[in-house]
Amino acid sequence: RKRGIQVLPPSVNASGNGFSIEEGRIRFGLNAIKGVGSAAVDAIVAARTDGGPFADLVDFCCRVESAACNRLAMEALLKAGAMDSLPANRKQKLAILDQAIELGQSAARDRAAGQISLFGDIAASSPIMAPHYPGLPEYEPAQLLDMEREALGLYISDHPINACLETLNTHRTATVEELSEARPGDEVVVGGMLVGVKPYTSKNGKLMCFLTLDDLSGTLEITKNKTATHDSG
Repeated sequence: RKRGIQVLPPSVNASGNGFSIEEGRIRFGLNAIKGVGSAAVDAIVAARTDGGPFADLVDFCCRVESAACNRLAMEALLKAGAMDSLPANRKQKLAILDQAIELGQSAARDRAAGQISLFGDIAASSPIMAPHYPGLPEYEPAQLLDMEREALGLYISDHPINACLETLNTHRTATVEELSEARPGDEVVVGGMLVGVKPYTSKNGKLMCFLTLDDLSGTLEITKNKTATHDSG
């Protein structure tokens, strides 16, 4: 961001296994998505190389081997935004995912049956049905970002803190990145968004909490003692 380099989200129609350069921009690789293994990535790239870009979700399910790319992997791809280039919004695609997978498996059975026909020739593939998407509105922007972070471990397209950055800047005196420049005894005010909260009980029974604060410049690990019942930690 500081260098003006745009980072593009993963895409089933553009990404490979790892990071790649796309017209001066960095494209996330499919292997960065949690739950999408190398076998699934290889199957996606092979189907795209063989038949061109995927037209829609059903086309994807019909052409990518379900044994390599199962439902959990497809759901992770959808949540990460890797299928945003396909028609319909993310909520609509998730709503018909099971139906699309069934159509894909049916197409695979038809292909297998055609390969062992009586005359030994390969039967023509059954026509791929156009998906029917329910009339659902897209998820709220905050929900989309939560999905992105769940699937990738970080935000790419945007950051929730941007919505309140102006207010935050009026109260803090330093960013997480600038803390390294602080001298012992300096008093600073930092602020950001809690992206990790892990409660913990010590051996002596003291309630504690490990927090992770993110302010775009970096992350900060914080330990908080819970000293009163009304203290949220």
